[in-house]
Amino acid sequence: MDNLNQRKKRLYTSSEYAITLIALIVTIIVLLVLAGITINLAVGNQGIFNKAKAGARAYKTEEVKEKLNLYLADYQAEKAQNKDLKLIDYLQKQNEIDDVTDNEDGTLTVIVGDYITTVKDDGTGIESIYKGVAPKVEYALYSDAEGKNIVNSSTMYDNIYIGVKITNASELSATPKIVLTDPSESEVSSTNVAEFNGYFEATKKGTYSLKVSGVKKQLIKISNINGVLPGTTLRESQAKKINQEGLIYADLDGDPTTAEALVVASGNLESIPTSMPTGYEIKDYVGEGKTSKGKIITKSSTTNGNQFYVLSLVNYDTSTYALYKARDIKIENWSVPSKDEWNAFMTNLKNQGLTTTNYNSSFGLDDIYCCSSKYSIDYYWRANFSSGIMDTQYDQYNYSVRLCTTF
Repeated sequence: MDNLNQRKKRLYTSSEYAITLIALIVTIIVLLVLAGITINLAVGNQGIFNKAKAGARAYKTEEVKEKLNLYLADYQAEKAQNKDLKLIDYLQKQNEIDDVTDNEDGTLTVIVGDYITTVKDDGTGIESIYKGVAPKVEYALYSDAEGKNIVNSSTMYDNIYIGVKITNASELSATPKIVLTDPSESEVSSTNVAEFNGYFEATKKGTYSLKVSGVKKQLIKISNINGVLPGTTLRESQAKKINQEGLIYADLDGDPTTAEALVVASGNLESIPTSMPTGYEIKDYVGEGKTSKGKIITKSSTTNGNQFYVLSLVNYDTSTYALYKARDIKIENWSVPSKDEWNAFMTNLKNQGLTTTNYNSSFGLDDIYCCSSKYSIDYYWRANFSSGIMDTQYDQYNYSVRLCTTF
């Protein structure tokens, strides 16, 4: 009997141990789950700590915004008394402002502690604010679309690419905006290339402007590109040499050492004046691969006037076009000359030495060019350099195309 009771006691004791062990395991699992939930609530993406950190950061951001808005309001009050007061001068005198940079695009970059802000330079508002250090912007020139081959400054290229890299990214905003404009101040589109924040194709000689938000504008001068000439689809290497010396050229990209067009008339289609209008300057020009020495006219970047007519240095392309089709050819603000325009161009070029025998060898012109003006229902005017006059032809006839514009 005793043996039976002992066996029952051992059995009950084993069962109790088993139940206790299971309960312990369940308890541990429950505790682990609870611990995981607690930790996640505390430090997860939506956790207490991160929310607290984000809240503190947002509070600090709003504090900086409020401080700047007070400065802007005070500036407007002072400007009412002093109309010549500039915001950059006002902010630079404030003790809590660490640095102010003119971005030259209508905005200022204002550093307040470890916050970088962009404000309108007329003091009318804040455009952006983020925490971090000012972005570091680096660029290099490449000869390929993949960003592998650095260009050699002594080599000419059909295309050059500008690869932009930005470091010191902000913790509160995406990578700063990148804007690249070409020598004609047109914005250049970026392509996606690994390891670059922006990758841009340059097709023209001249000075490019690189602007990254929060950083002062950088100028990039490219002179060794065999790019497309203005008013044409042809590359510079395809331009025929102009051998006539003493001609007047136009600097369209801000670099007076290279000519982009031939000046052929004043803005009112009369002869080219010897004294320059306001904002324009005429200088000696030594010539280059596609031109001979003469004079070159430049204009300031703030001058918008159309004081001169210029003719492209090369045809639109290597094809010929029916007269009725040519009238619609345009590249940006370049177009096929009208009868009056061609007539003035021919007259002024004759005054500079153009004849019916040297128009091709000295001026790089073809025999006949399309004109955009109609003569009658089925006829168009044409510029006939082989005869030296404007005449007419049936609209189905094909001739070369050269474009003009004003600057």
